[in-house]
Amino acid sequence: MKSYSLQPDIIYGPVDSRRLGKSLGINLMPSEYKLCSMNCCYCQYGWTTAMPVSADVHQFRLPSHEYILRKIQAGIKGQTGVNYLTIAGNGEPTLHPDFAQIIDGLIDLRNKYLPDVKIALLTNGTTCSNSIIIDAINKIDLPIIKLDAGTEQCFREINHPGRDVNLIDIINGIKNIKKYFIQTMFVSGSVNNSSEHEVNAWIGRLQQLRPQMVQVYSIARSPASCSVEAIPHDRLLEIASLLETKTGLRAEVA
Repeated sequence: MKSYSLQPDIIYGPVDSRRLGKSLGINLMPSEYKLCSMNCCYCQYGWTTAMPVSADVHQFRLPSHEYILRKIQAGIKGQTGVNYLTIAGNGEPTLHPDFAQIIDGLIDLRNKYLPDVKIALLTNGTTCSNSIIIDAINKIDLPIIKLDAGTEQCFREINHPGRDVNLIDIINGIKNIKKYFIQTMFVSGSVNNSSEHEVNAWIGRLQQLRPQMVQVYSIARSPASCSVEAIPHDRLLEIASLLETKTGLRAEVA
């Protein structure tokens, strides 16, 4: 498996995404280090090197929203064959203090230059209790929210959240989003969220949330931790089928 280097700029790709087709990436975080509110054991960008306390990122050097929008404008002009503009990159994008302004500007630029292209967001849901962030996320065509565990213990073992971050708050925050997909990474090894107990707890959370779609997948790139490994495809299919049977939700295996 090949690992990923940090994205060196605001715009990257287009890349062929397992879930979004041809995706032009948008990185709102610094290019020199990963800034995130979690430290997931499977992350393809490696371990988190900067973790804010209580979502306060003002002590970190982030690109201004004006600079980001100029780079987006330059990057999307003349693009063809793109399915999504995907906000992701070197950490948790909703931590940017001007996230709402960036979304408004991005929507205007998309409407001007690529009106048929949708906007996606990959987020870990840790800021979903913030009403300003919620309003911005609800303007996005496809928010995709991470949910890797149904129990607090498993959540902590897999995602290693920052201080004051807990699973219940994330679940309650996600309920504020109007429409979204859930994305779940299943791993085994030193941490295993694919056991019967953990899968049933995870299904119980999804029963509460009722997302439009659940995307089930496993490791395809070298993870941060060498002690976790991919789940067999057949087991992912079993998990997806069990979810659909118990809840009626749509699930896909990537």
